[in-house]
Amino acid sequence: LVDNKPKQSINNIKWPPLDEAEQYKLGIGDELNLIQIVQEKNTTTHNTQPNESPKLLTEETQKVVSATSRIGSDGSVLFLEIGRLDAVGKTLQELRSEVRNNFIRNGSSPRFQLEITRFESQRAYLTINANSSIIKLNDQKTDLKDVLSSAGKGLEPGAKTTVVLQRNKVNYRM
Repeated sequence: LVDNKPKQSINNIKWPPLDEAEQYKLGIGDELNLIQIVQEKNTTTHNTQPNESPKLLTEETQKVVSATSRIGSDGSVLFLEIGRLDAVGKTLQELRSEVRNNFIRNGSSPRFQLEITRFESQRAYLTINANSSIIKLNDQKTDLKDVLSSAGKGLEPGAKTTVVLQRNKVNYRM
């Protein structure tokens, strides 16, 4: 927008309150990856002499199992090794704790890694004149300057630019 307001109105800008450094809350559409280390016992027979009875050898090996699942429209995520867990509104750390408790309850080793592979649930909308674009939010802090720069917008010499930020249905002009 080209704004012809006098400079004194710039000093009266009321900024939205700063959000505390909050952890990312999981939502519908986010994709999670569960990597688990599984112990396997392999038994083989071994003959040393033709007339001797075979000996059984047991060998333990570790195998890495990976499963990816998406948080569904009901707010839950399903992993075959664990079952269905409610995930919406929880932090990744809270969900990791539930997965760990579930492994322990089932008698399995809680050696696993749970990570978000796709951030799909939280987004912001950027509208410049009549052109709109969607910005997907993730667990990294995003500055308004970064958002505008990624859209190819910045300060232009000799032109006043007004940015309107809408948060929780309240407009803030900058």
